[in-house]
Amino acid sequence: MKKIIQKINTFLIEKYPVFWNTKIVWFAGISLLLHLLFFIAGYVIITDVTLLQKRSAIDTFLTNGTVFFAIIVSILQIIIWLIFLFKNNGFKEFYPTKKFSLFLQFILYFFCFFISTSYYISYTWGLKASVLEKYPKEVLLEDVETANKAALFFSHELKDYTINNIYYPHPLDSLFCETRPELIDESQPNLAFKKKSYQFYKLKKVETLLKDNNQNYNDGQVFVKQTDSSVIKFFKDTVVAVLPLIKTSKPSYFNFSKTFYELKYFTDKPIKEYNPNNRIFYNEYDNEFYDNDNSKERFETNKNGYLLLEKKNSKLVERNLQNFLQLAEKYKINNNISLQQWMDIVYHPDLFEVTALIRDAPKLNNDYNFDIEIDNSSEFNIYENEIRTDYFIETDKLNNVFSNIEAISSTNIFIDAIVFFLWIGFLLASVLFAFRVTGLKTLLFAIILGGVLTTLAALITVIFDFVGSNFELLIQYTFLVMLLIIFAIPIFLLKKVRKSIQGVFVALTITNFASFIFLIISIISTYQRNKCLETHDYSYTSNDCFVLIEYLGYKNVGYIILLLAVVFIFMYTTIIKRWRALPES
Repeated sequence: MKKIIQKINTFLIEKYPVFWNTKIVWFAGISLLLHLLFFIAGYVIITDVTLLQKRSAIDTFLTNGTVFFAIIVSILQIIIWLIFLFKNNGFKEFYPTKKFSLFLQFILYFFCFFISTSYYISYTWGLKASVLEKYPKEVLLEDVETANKAALFFSHELKDYTINNIYYPHPLDSLFCETRPELIDESQPNLAFKKKSYQFYKLKKVETLLKDNNQNYNDGQVFVKQTDSSVIKFFKDTVVAVLPLIKTSKPSYFNFSKTFYELKYFTDKPIKEYNPNNRIFYNEYDNEFYDNDNSKERFETNKNGYLLLEKKNSKLVERNLQNFLQLAEKYKINNNISLQQWMDIVYHPDLFEVTALIRDAPKLNNDYNFDIEIDNSSEFNIYENEIRTDYFIETDKLNNVFSNIEAISSTNIFIDAIVFFLWIGFLLASVLFAFRVTGLKTLLFAIILGGVLTTLAALITVIFDFVGSNFELLIQYTFLVMLLIIFAIPIFLLKKVRKSIQGVFVALTITNFASFIFLIISIISTYQRNKCLETHDYSYTSNDCFVLIEYLGYKNVGYIILLLAVVFIFMYTTIIKRWRALPES
């Protein structure tokens, strides 16, 4: 083995001296082996499905201690590599170098730091491979459908079955249900249960252009929807008597309209994200019944459950419950209820009224009845507590399982995380490169000077901010001017300033050019944002104004700055060689 290593080293030093000097072959080989081990660790971590019952299982690398082990491995690996690397430095000894060899050294440093600090990628890649093998997309879709069908009978919260949740039949899906006691018009038709009142209204809408809107969202409307060009305000109109349309005013399974688990990635529907061009502003409270974003889904869920119950077929209900219990066993969802016990609770074919509740977690020893504090509890809450049984199904954990499987299966770990590790590698490579071309003493002076200049710039900014200047632009310009001076000295005063002093500025230039590019983008974006705020408020949208950093996105800005910084290092190697060739005196 020793002879093989010697032969490889001899070959490298004769043919590829830069590769031999950086020990890239051995370092990369060890790193790839460690990446394989972390991949295997991520692959085998999901041996027990209960790990998926916790939230954000994709972050197990950060939560189970693996991150600390990876940091220790990276530090030890880098230290050992640096020990061998520091044995030779041909550049400092004026060893003849080829045109691009200095830049190649930087790229190899960059690669070494990146590959030795990015074990998170391999670990999460292994985790994803394991989940895709054990829980393929087709199986997950079937399991989600099974759970959503059975969710009608979960019976966890009485409020999920009250009549303000009903959407079917039409026109119930177009009405607004008022539940605030002080706004119930007792002279008009309304329904009540346990001193909770429900009154249904038709809605009328008033649409105005966005530029003509007075921004007053509290003038009596139910809610306001803002699009990219207009503001639509919805107001209560006339009361509608809905008693002929509903089965009962009591909580009933006919009223259920919630979806247990809504697919986020394995669906053709667009992912619901915050869109400033399409916002809803609720007046006084968030009314879950009239949710404009979910009304179609709620209508379909309510309709499917309603039609199932109308059949009054106990076999269909029993089949849904049986399929769910098998699903719970598959994913090890804790419960203490049998099929027959569940059927006894939910199957009342007359009106399918909710007469008993099932807990979503085991009853704790310190649970107590609300009857002890009757004076402080509403009649509705007291009744809900009275009908709550000791049966339980931990459905929240099943929801976490579905969410984790979907998130892990659909994540693109290379796109989501690689920019972070690329920047770690670049920053460490910049520091090492600055040390290799200037020396430890010069680098330490550069760090000290950088700290002093940063403190001085902060003091200048505070002083000017005190007299009323634009703080954001002031601090950006202060650091920009400071960096320009640092960059200019090695370029324009190369032979007019002492070499040792020049070396300090060379080191600062190598390690801070990326900050310079970011400051330029930030200053441009600040001017664009301030210009936008002169004509729009802080709720401006991308259609209103063009702000460079927001248009590009912070992740893309990171890639752009990184690419420009690498190109700059390539061009700056000429300055570094000219500086190194100066006489020491």
